[in-house]
Amino acid sequence: MILKIRYYDMEASEPRVILTEEDAEEIGVKEMDRVRLNSKKAQVMLVGTSKTMLKKGEIMIPANMASKIGLKGGSTIDVIYSPKPDSVVSIRKKMDNKKLTKEEINDIVQDILDSKLSKIEISAWLTSLQINGMDVEEIANFSNAMVNTGDTIEFERQPVYDFHSIGGVPGNKITPIVVSIVAAAGLMLPKTSSRAISSACGTSDFVETFCNVELDAHSLKTISESIGGMSSVSKDVAVSIISQ
Repeated sequence: MILKIRYYDMEASEPRVILTEEDAEEIGVKEMDRVRLNSKKAQVMLVGTSKTMLKKGEIMIPANMASKIGLKGGSTIDVIYSPKPDSVVSIRKKMDNKKLTKEEINDIVQDILDSKLSKIEISAWLTSLQINGMDVEEIANFSNAMVNTGDTIEFERQPVYDFHSIGGVPGNKITPIVVSIVAAAGLMLPKTSSRAISSACGTSDFVETFCNVELDAHSLKTISESIGGMSSVSKDVAVSIISQ
């Protein structure tokens, strides 16, 4: 179905397109189903419906997502039904405590990156890992999949050091201290840190009170090689630090 594009300005962890109920029924989708936007950069997105926000023949797309895939407001786009990705079956497989192949893990990580999975499906994936865990081979494949979907940094300056704390309340304070000491000693420690999950404040939240931590891969490399130490949360899905 050819629909006219309208933007809506909303930041969301789960970007959706909005359709009228009539258009959704004609395409054959309902709330939380998926449609494929056929453009130069085809994109699969979740569906929401509205009775008042738009007219029949229109589709509302988050402005940031439209920019990402090169769509302009007022232009038209071909919208078709898209089935659930195979990774949903793989998530159910892990929920049943079965081992996943390298390809299945790669598909799950890639679909999360491409916003093909709903928050419920991602929650099911994380819960299955918490309950059933992974064996060594699955962990290795999962780590490689995250590396392959993010930027890779190759430093000219050597050697490259790393550090990890045990986390928790003490963990958000020790990292800036260790990184500073290591850098002052003339060594390089490009530390990537996380935001809060279960504690009151993650390392990146703490450091962000006095400096910027939202850095892309290029900035991370430049600062690390010139200063020696840093603590950041990457804008990318994963940043792999490679030491030649």
